[in-house]
Amino acid sequence: RAELIEELRAEGGDVVLVDGENLREEVKDATSGAPIVLGLNAVGGESALRLANCLAPGSTMVTFGAMGLQPLKIPNGLLIFKDLRFRGIWINKWYDNATMAERMDA
Repeated sequence: RAELIEELRAEGGDVVLVDGENLREEVKDATSGAPIVLGLNAVGGESALRLANCLAPGSTMVTFGAMGLQPLKIPNGLLIFKDLRFRGIWINKWYDNATMAERMDA
């Protein structure tokens, strides 16, 4: 959300972008074309697809939320031709199984 940009920058965000139809171009411009190898998805739906399209070949997208209440729809081409990997994690389950040291390192 646009209203959070300054707050996120104040918290140390180097690049803060708002999801939209031009996300891929905005990411490329903001990173000078550097390869993005990890995507963190908390929304799902079309937002997740736009995020996946920003990733470099062989990258991973981790989904840890579904705030948009829409399914994750990934075209076969991203799996086959870009060799992207998609993972899911339930933070509560991880937390319950993690040691104190793992929690402190996270």
